[in-house]
Amino acid sequence: MYITYHAAVRFLERVFGYTTFDSKQIENARILLKRDLNQLQLRYDGRYVLPSFPEFLGVFKSHSLVTVLAKR
Repeated sequence: MYITYHAAVRFLERVFGYTTFDSKQIENARILLKRDLNQLQLRYDGRYVLPSFPEFLGVFKSHSLVTVLAKR
């Protein structure tokens, strides 16, 4: 599964509330998301709840995490 740069940035902004971050934090967010989503079996493109952050959704397309949204 591939985690896009955009998804890592949105993860930091929406989950942790960061407004500024560096490239190391973005890479760490990608690693954290990859580990968290490792066991997730995707059958279709769409929105799935992030396992460790159940109040947030991950949007997936072609086995890639595209962005992170708050669940409302």
